Amino acid sequence: MVRGVDFAPAHCTVVATVLLVGVAYLADAGEPGPAPGQGSMLPPPASRPVDFQTDIRPILDRSCLRCHGPERPKGGLRLDTRDGILAGGDGGPVVVLSNSAASRLIHAVARSPEISEDLWMPPEGRAPALTPEEVGLLRAWIDQGLPGSGGPLASADRVEVTLGFGWNGGSGPGSVFRARWQQPDGWNGGVEELVWTHEPSQGPRFTLWARALREETLLQMDWLLPDWGRAQFGASEYRWYGLDRGHWPVGPGVGVGLLDTAPQMDIGRAWVIFDLDRPRWPLLRLGYEHEYRDGTRALDGGSAAPDGSSGRLLWPSYAALDEESHTLQFRVQHQVGEWWLEDEIRLRWTDRQALRTNALFNPPESGARFLTRVQKSQRDFQAANAFRFDRPIRPWLRATGGYLYSRYDGDAAVALDEAPLNPAPAVARRWRSPSITLEHSAHVGNVNLVAGPQAGWTVVTGVQTEWTRHQGLGRASFDYELAPEDWFVQPTLQESARDRFVLGERVRLQWDRLPRTILYAEGAAEQNTTELFEDQPGGDGPFRRDTAADGRAWDARLGLETTLLNRFSFGASYRWRLRHTDFEHRADLIPTEFGDFPNPGYSAFIRERRSRTDQVEVRLTWQPALPWRTAFLYRHLTSRSETATDALDGFDPVTFEPVPGYYTPGSRILGAEADVHAWTLQLAWRPARRWSFHWQGTMEDHHLRSALDDEATLPAWAGRTCRMRWLGRWSVDDRTDAELQYEWGMSDFHRDTAATVLPTGLFWREHLIAVGMRRRFTDRLTVALRYGIWRYDEPGSGGANDVFAHLAWMSLGLRWP
Repeated sequence: MVRGVDFAPAHCTVVATVLLVGVAYLADAGEPGPAPGQGSMLPPPASRPVDFQTDIRPILDRSCLRCHGPERPKGGLRLDTRDGILAGGDGGPVVVLSNSAASRLIHAVARSPEISEDLWMPPEGRAPALTPEEVGLLRAWIDQGLPGSGGPLASADRVEVTLGFGWNGGSGPGSVFRARWQQPDGWNGGVEELVWTHEPSQGPRFTLWARALREETLLQMDWLLPDWGRAQFGASEYRWYGLDRGHWPVGPGVGVGLLDTAPQMDIGRAWVIFDLDRPRWPLLRLGYEHEYRDGTRALDGGSAAPDGSSGRLLWPSYAALDEESHTLQFRVQHQVGEWWLEDEIRLRWTDRQALRTNALFNPPESGARFLTRVQKSQRDFQAANAFRFDRPIRPWLRATGGYLYSRYDGDAAVALDEAPLNPAPAVARRWRSPSITLEHSAHVGNVNLVAGPQAGWTVVTGVQTEWTRHQGLGRASFDYELAPEDWFVQPTLQESARDRFVLGERVRLQWDRLPRTILYAEGAAEQNTTELFEDQPGGDGPFRRDTAADGRAWDARLGLETTLLNRFSFGASYRWRLRHTDFEHRADLIPTEFGDFPNPGYSAFIRERRSRTDQVEVRLTWQPALPWRTAFLYRHLTSRSETATDALDGFDPVTFEPVPGYYTPGSRILGAEADVHAWTLQLAWRPARRWSFHWQGTMEDHHLRSALDDEATLPAWAGRTCRMRWLGRWSVDDRTDAELQYEWGMSDFHRDTAATVLPTGLFWREHLIAVGMRRRFTDRLTVALRYGIWRYDEPGSGGANDVFAHLAWMSLGLRWP
């Protein structure tokens, strides 16, 4: 970022206005322009007879077969056999024999401006682009009828290795850099990617992928045995980096220094999958996966204000997690007549240990500060079985559906302790739940019909029903330390049960009889009933609550997509959602030895909740000429929720006299409301064959308000976030490419809190400028260099999170043969 330049929120409006002048979107949808025809901009075909082994096979091996070989061909397109070339892919034929100028394959590899850049092959960075001479050889090969391509085209072995080395760093806290780029600071390097493919004309085949950098590793191998199936083995690990939310705002104490470490998490997995895929047999899959997470992440912890006011303060906190899980999967798929059937079973075991620490003000005990630690342990088992079917009933009618049963059983324990961080007198507390049993079961079923009863019409209808039951039972004790090691123990039992039934219906109508236009309308409705029982007969606050809730929800959407005008595509939609819930609190009591007394506890005074959301979306794509492509996307969303309550009585804290409506008089109050505008604009320009430019700008404007916004410490959220990205590419020659990238972004979406509280929200500014060059020295050696400068400012942190960093990376790509 350039010092001395003030990127205030008003500048976003200026940037957005500039972007509106010429913006663009590089999308395939509604791609205008002529279909590949005469190929006037294509390299001419070679004038001599083409030899497949010496002229064509090296090109396919190097640039095509990695994605379009026999192993999971992308887009359904295989280029390793003559039959596969002629059959084409999911989008239809790609070759017209004896007419290479009309073949989509030639326009893709020649990177013709007559088609979308998304269709250019091979993609950037995946393999070297074809030279004009190589395109000419492919053209001649197609014009001559694909001679010599009768058998498999794949080489027996192909090895591609990319070695990478680099350095990242500069001034400022490393946690900000690591969280933004998900890379370690300092030196890094190793094997970016290794791919070894063994594809003989007959017999087993395998592909090996590997990656080994400073804090990221991957090893995966796929074995394919034709007419029998495949096996896959793999293991991976990487380190996730989080933002450090700051340091303790209090003096030193036990465990305080833990917040000074960079939050990071090691995430890994290992898996093995076996597929039995015999002709005319059911497809069988057996798989096992082991996953783990180990590390810490930063959080924001809330507490009451030290002066006893109703405001809330935010302090930094951290959570440590050690989690391990095992998953076993079995799947069977089979076609029986016109029925397509699938059944899948998943079994999962998880063991989790968690620790959370945060600071807490604890009024009214003289504003004493506490360090609060919460330790959790949990072991659980989950089982799920999903059955699906698909069957055509008539040529114009198809039925699909399924049934899911899931089961969850878990045991957990929770321990909370408070330790004073200053000598102020106070009463320490602790919470113990040494034994918690959790159970959950669910049944879900649905049936759908897809119909096209008349030309131009498509109708989709579906019904889904769901029943779930949750149960929890545990022992707990909420204790006070009246004197050192003298605890007042309050044991209790806790029990809860929740039953929920949901019925949902949906329908979608689509009509495409207008030329190059689709009109659609869809709607969904839901009815749900929830029964909730909670009971705590002892402890610090005994209660018994029995609640029923009836909910209804509606969701409707209207829209159209059209390319009626040449070089234009247009789409617009409107979506409306409404949710309404009524509560019936059958009982809310305080059980004592003297009888049951009314309990004004949360949420027994809530009677009704209602929310509504409206969303409008508009998309426009325009290609005024072949070198240009532009588009515009706008989205506007508004939502509002309200809550109706009964009067909640209380007692005067001085006279202890009952006061009707002391806590709330009973009314309909605002829950929250939001108003969001989002713009996306893009431009693509290719002024010459070797030049291309891309420009993208986005801006989001948010206004969020809640019922608590009158509090001095919790004002409303408001502001905007802007981003702009510019990328220019230049093909210096057939072997050298250069690129320049610039990114700018800023966000002023936050709310100002009291001076003693951490600022919350998104309040930052950043710049990135990067240059890169890629040179293919030989068919086997490619070198790529990239260097960037990143500047990040966060005014809300008072400069503590400002970063000025350098990013440098070099890659060496080696290929055999």
